[in-house]
Amino acid sequence: MLGDFEIFPFTALQEAEMLLRISLAALVGGMIGYERRRSSAPAGIRTLALVSMGSGIFTVIIPLRDGK
Repeated sequence: MLGDFEIFPFTALQEAEMLLRISLAALVGGMIGYERRRSSAPAGIRTLALVSMGSGIFTVIIPLRDGK
């Protein structure tokens, strides 16, 4: 049947953990970016926060692809 699949097969706790991991990655990346901005390095807060968030998403998604 068409309605027998779930779009998001995760519990609320799993979703909260994923969101926490991605948010923490963005926060730490922003902190590193702030330090780099203070030392006049080319990559700043926004750049490193987005790169870190992308990395966090990647590390959350890859185990799902493998079915673990």
